[in-house]
Amino acid sequence: MGLSLLALAVLAATPKAPSDSESALVVFTDTIERLPLPTAPAAIDVDVWKREVRLTVAKPALVAKALRGSRICPKVNVRDGRVVLHCRIGAVEARPGVGRSGPQLALSVPRGLPRDDRQSLGATWHYPPERFSLGGPCPGTTPEGRAECLLATGRPDDAVPLLREALQHGNADFAALRLGDIALAKGDVLGALASYQAAGRKDLYGRIALMRVCELAGCQREELVFDSARLPEPLGTEVDLRLARALALRGQEGRAALALHRRLMDRERPPVCPPWPQVCAGVALSALRHEDDQVQALGLEVFLGMQRELGLSSDPELLRAASDVAAHFGAPGFAANLLATATPHVLPSRLGEHLARVAFLYEAAGDSLRADVVRAYAKTRLSRPLNVKPPPPSRPDLRTDGLATKMDAVLDEAGAALELADALAVTSRSRASAVLGAAAVAMPVAVDSPPDAAPAARPPSPDAAPPPPRAHTPASEN
Repeated sequence: MGLSLLALAVLAATPKAPSDSESALVVFTDTIERLPLPTAPAAIDVDVWKREVRLTVAKPALVAKALRGSRICPKVNVRDGRVVLHCRIGAVEARPGVGRSGPQLALSVPRGLPRDDRQSLGATWHYPPERFSLGGPCPGTTPEGRAECLLATGRPDDAVPLLREALQHGNADFAALRLGDIALAKGDVLGALASYQAAGRKDLYGRIALMRVCELAGCQREELVFDSARLPEPLGTEVDLRLARALALRGQEGRAALALHRRLMDRERPPVCPPWPQVCAGVALSALRHEDDQVQALGLEVFLGMQRELGLSSDPELLRAASDVAAHFGAPGFAANLLATATPHVLPSRLGEHLARVAFLYEAAGDSLRADVVRAYAKTRLSRPLNVKPPPPSRPDLRTDGLATKMDAVLDEAGAALELADALAVTSRSRASAVLGAAAVAMPVAVDSPPDAAPAARPPSPDAAPPPPRAHTPASEN
């Protein structure tokens, strides 16, 4: 926590006001990059999990050319009419600015983590008073307990006087923690840091305050800071999610996926993904897109565990990434069924490429009947035939023999191609029954594990020896 003394020194010389954004930027930022723009953006959108900064501008090609010198986000292209910068890590923030020569884009890498959604703020998590030694259950029997109940109902301003009372005559550490959470939710990061420092470093609330400081100002050895051992629920699950998030956004995708997978396999604790599904999906996506095979395998395990807890994802990019990894590991049938479920959510401009990929994977799996179904559907939707090259012969990876069983624990194989079944209802319902089975025509989805499903295989360790070479299904069919 080397930044703490620096932060306190700045606090002593700087008013703790939400408007003091420049001081906060200096204290909490590692790298700042200001890039001149030919025209000011109408909107800026940052997706920390996909590592993208998207600009809505009047002249996207001209702006994209101007942004090609960035060190934080070195790759840039135009997609769907917007300029998209592809960044090195997810922990990136972007804001518009004005320099001497005109509009600018300010890119920054925070020392800690970006506050990318409401769940990343501590005030959105509820700690029931009766479970956290704060008195009786809501509406509360102590100042701090009543304040916590007010926070849970979205009334932070009403909670502040009670928390200030608790600073003097109650649980001062908890009060300081929650005052910091309220300040952070209002954008006063310097005031939040001062309150978190006041909570100390001992006992339960000191541990939570230390986690908050780590997210604001950065820290070393996140596993020691975000330690959920002996923490009551729902705090224990929150801490597990915050650990996985911190590791993934700071570029430690393998450690993040391993930590989240271990938590997903702990069936004696509450489900981990429902409280913060964006973290589970983001950790899975970042690991699936990693260049290392073993990290990809962990990402696939996290993806499957997430589906068991949340149901089948509707994110086409996440499904495509999981499908690509499954195909890379020599399971094209698994990959085809998985990718087919994304069809209803694919943009019309990308539907042709998507369907060609699905057909290619079915051909690679030796399932020509379903490949023909995809072709028939494409001809109906696109008014043109698909250009699908014959796949090369593939050798299944023996380590992925359990993928089919794991898939059955997430969705019924006949119901996997939901949109294909709907397409066949247009072309011929009898053909749908012949190819996919009657169950597929009715389009059922099974998300519960079958009684005879095998337990999930233990994931490979990131430190294990590299796996043997395997056949790789090409990513492009054109």
